[in-house]
Amino acid sequence: MSVFPEGSMSGEYLPTFNFHENSVDPHNVVIVNAFGFRENSDGTKIPGPMNEALAAFTDEHFSDRPILVSPDIAPALQTEPRRVLELNSTSGSLDTLKDPKNTGTAGELLQARAFMREENYTTAIIIAHAFHVARVARMAQKLDIVTAIPDGLPKEFDPESAQEWTRSREEWVKRERLTIGYMILRRMM
Repeated sequence: MSVFPEGSMSGEYLPTFNFHENSVDPHNVVIVNAFGFRENSDGTKIPGPMNEALAAFTDEHFSDRPILVSPDIAPALQTEPRRVLELNSTSGSLDTLKDPKNTGTAGELLQARAFMREENYTTAIIIAHAFHVARVARMAQKLDIVTAIPDGLPKEFDPESAQEWTRSREEWVKRERLTIGYMILRRMM
């Protein structure tokens, strides 16, 4: 098994910088991907503790940069995002992906790439759950986005998440094995 799937299954990943070395290019954008959400009794989405943790991490470390954020995190973010990404995107496709519409992480990354091209950015700091970040970064790299991954990303799970695969490590690993296989077959990473 390669380092990538292991990181996606274990929550261990190789950060490309740490905050004490000031090794991050100041011209980077930040892409913040959601990890689960909760639903109110009326069915409306709320960020939930994992997305709140990702928002707090972003606010603490990257409030001075352009932020492209998942709509499931945006309400928890204190910093004004540069753009809230849509969950359903029709902004293009990965080169070998035949579907004209992408959802979730793939759709958000396609929108981020379009924004980065418009604004002449080349590098993105990827903020995601520790178990999710390896796949997000690999997918971004497939779209020719140079990625930087910080250390210290949240890695807890939310037992009350509306997305069952984000409730526990066991549920995440079951789904992620299938997701990684699908993404590789579709050449999305």
